[in-house]
Amino acid sequence: MISKSISKSLSLLALAACIGFSANTYSDSMRCGSKLVKSGDSTTKVLLTCGEPLQKEYLGTRVTEERAHTRYTNPDYNETTGRTYISRKEIIVEKWTYGQKGQFLKFLIFRDGVLDTVETGGRY
Repeated sequence: MISKSISKSLSLLALAACIGFSANTYSDSMRCGSKLVKSGDSTTKVLLTCGEPLQKEYLGTRVTEERAHTRYTNPDYNETTGRTYISRKEIIVEKWTYGQKGQFLKFLIFRDGVLDTVETGGRY
């Protein structure tokens, strides 16, 4: 009798864990009809899936900087030298607004043509 209750408890715990993990899988996503757009999708895929947004806003650009250090070792002289490379990239940030009368607005933030986040606003 005890083993059945333990087995049932473990089954329920496993089910709850699966539901918890699946709920977080597409936290930055939006449903368009029967299809889903999510973080990582391109602007083209979002347009083909959801159509034209109510509004497109250009929020500006953001400059990112990456540093990479390369080491060179010369075993003959027991020396190590190196160089640091700095690369800068300008990222375009856009905000697209989707919504229908009586529903919550959805704001899609794109960074460099890729969907980054989906935010929910007030009712339209």
